[in-house]
Amino acid sequence: MKRCPRCAELLTRRRVGLIQVDGCLSCGGVFLDKHELQALAGDPASLASLDELFRPGQVQGLGGTPTNECPKCQKALQPFEFKQFRGIQLDRCGACEGVFLHHGEASQFAERVRGGAAS
Repeated sequence: MKRCPRCAELLTRRRVGLIQVDGCLSCGGVFLDKHELQALAGDPASLASLDELFRPGQVQGLGGTPTNECPKCQKALQPFEFKQFRGIQLDRCGACEGVFLHHGEASQFAERVRGGAAS
């Protein structure tokens, strides 16, 4: 079972368009497999919807210790920014290239895409 790197709660799988994403109903974080962020960026409304689908506090968390481990392969996540999206620091797994977004980062990213920052 996949666990949230931020709060160690079990992740819940939900469909956004054609993509299955894993998110945390406790802290609101979302884990996207390789290329899923780029696919969702093609539809900013779907990308922004992640913050509504996975709102913090939907379930009472047990207060687990953050692991900062990739939910998919358990390697350490590393902070990074896309050159086109300076100021939005995401966490990426160097092994499987999955990306973890803290709650609110999906909306920030979608807003930048809508504003043409990706060109």
